[in-house]
Amino acid sequence: MLSTLSLVAAGLGVSLVPASLRRVNIEGVVYVSVTDPVELRAPLNLIWRDAPQSGATRKLIEEVRRHREQQAN
Repeated sequence: MLSTLSLVAAGLGVSLVPASLRRVNIEGVVYVSVTDPVELRAPLNLIWRDAPQSGATRKLIEEVRRHREQQAN
């Protein structure tokens, strides 16, 4: 998450972050609460390095793929 805040501070975009990150003070970053986020949805992407993964990483990838398939049906 800190890299996301750094990208925002550098002027390279905006981001939705957990409210807990308000405690992180970075010059140039403004936090605005999203009030009444009725059915707020955003597409998410899972990314990983193209290299051998640990067992935990493989399991997470499998679970995300399984969930995606269930949502498609």
